[in-house]
Amino acid sequence: MFYEIVSYCILKYYYDDINIYWGYSEYKLKKENLKLYKTGRTNANDGGIDYVMKPLGRFFQVTETLDFKKYFLDIDKVQKFPITFVIKTDMPKREICKKIKENAKSTYGIDAVVDR
Repeated sequence: MFYEIVSYCILKYYYDDINIYWGYSEYKLKKENLKLYKTGRTNANDGGIDYVMKPLGRFFQVTETLDFKKYFLDIDKVQKFPITFVIKTDMPKREICKKIKENAKSTYGIDAVVDR
């Protein structure tokens, strides 16, 4: 529970002063701050996505597990929208990525699917 709250505070602070410009034509661009919102309850174990960033529609999922099947379920929930995983671990980034990729390859067996 504490990890989710700290993650939210760090992400909210990190994105707090970042602006984006968006619109339907280059002459009618709108300036907007990135805003991070908490969805659901902390540590609810409800299977939901933890945070959403507006107006980009980026999702954040906080987890303490390296169970790659959970990641693919979360990716499937948001389908075409970008998702970022915040993983609590002491392992180095390269080792985490390698372990997730190896587990995915042993399950799916098709390199093109795993790489994508």
